[in-house]
Amino acid sequence: MTQEPSADARQYKKGRKAVVEKIAYNMKEAAEAAGVSVSTLRRAIANNDLIANYPTASAVILKEELQKWIKATPTESPRGTHV
Repeated sequence: MTQEPSADARQYKKGRKAVVEKIAYNMKEAAEAAGVSVSTLRRAIANNDLIANYPTASAVILKEELQKWIKATPTESPRGTHV
């Protein structure tokens, strides 16, 4: 009995790229994903609040590290205002 190709395999044969889930972001992507500025990320890295990896000369932020950093931030605004 032959097995049907998966939906991803069928898309690939049609010339479409398979969707690949990112496991790490460059600084700009990480900032966009977290809703903060690149400067905020750089400050968090400098303060050892966020871990950056350097597989090349440029920093990447693992998805799990970014999520962990966001979860560790305060739930209240430091300025006493909400949203």
